[in-house]
Amino acid sequence: MEREDLGWLVRAVLASLVFLLALTAFRLGVGVSAREHLPELGVLAQVYYSAGLFVLGGMALGTPIGGPHFARSLLWGARSLDDAWGGALPSRIHVFNSRRAAAKHLYQQHLREHFADTPAKDTVVLAGFGRFAQTILEFLGRESEDEIERVLVAAPSAARGLRKFHSHVHPSEFLIKPLDGDLMDPATWQAIGVEIAESSTPPTVLIACEDESVNLQSALLARRRWPESRVFVRCRDVSSFAEELAALHHFTLLPVETLVREALYRSQARWFREPRKGSASGRQVGLVPEKVS
Repeated sequence: MEREDLGWLVRAVLASLVFLLALTAFRLGVGVSAREHLPELGVLAQVYYSAGLFVLGGMALGTPIGGPHFARSLLWGARSLDDAWGGALPSRIHVFNSRRAAAKHLYQQHLREHFADTPAKDTVVLAGFGRFAQTILEFLGRESEDEIERVLVAAPSAARGLRKFHSHVHPSEFLIKPLDGDLMDPATWQAIGVEIAESSTPPTVLIACEDESVNLQSALLARRRWPESRVFVRCRDVSSFAEELAALHHFTLLPVETLVREALYRSQARWFREPRKGSASGRQVGLVPEKVS
């Protein structure tokens, strides 16, 4: 059998397994935090959402809730299996949850090494708390809890968002504290500074709002307050304006579209063992680093 044919066969088997695990869990009464009443919607809806775990960009269904413990484990298994293989179906139907893939790639390729290299435990400021930021926090709690002392989550509804987050994500060893505030307001950043004033080292700042303009303005406010901090800023894709700001104020851009492409290329290379040298257009892809003068 040709290697490519074998790859497609394995993909199909894995896709079928993910689908069957998810559907079995839903039929046994398991819901998800984003669709609490899924067990009551009937088999056709459950088939749709089971397939939606790994096709059409991946549905952000949240975390398994309700139902028997064994059944919840099945749904966790489906999610973990799909994550482990970067998605089980061909890339042309957009295998994985793009937001989760981007956050995972960001953590593995950038944040993990940063936290491991700092001598003391880190204080992290997480500005914004949408789904992308929540996924980052989940990875920090699962992979870097020994490297982090505490995380301060700042967002307009940070306290409410954290309550929902803690209702379906296992608690972390490090302290997580919310701070409600408008990230465009300098007073919010002053309050953040007061909250972490006792930290022995400058904080690591992750700015991950859905609004790119808010992220860039927040990066400027963070840089003025902590000149020595590493500041990471989410953007959809790289623009010349964002690159100029990043170079001038020494922060790192995190282009989500590029992170998704890199995660996809890595999964393709893993299946077909093709060398990954850049994007399909020949342009090298990657994070935009800080340019320190």
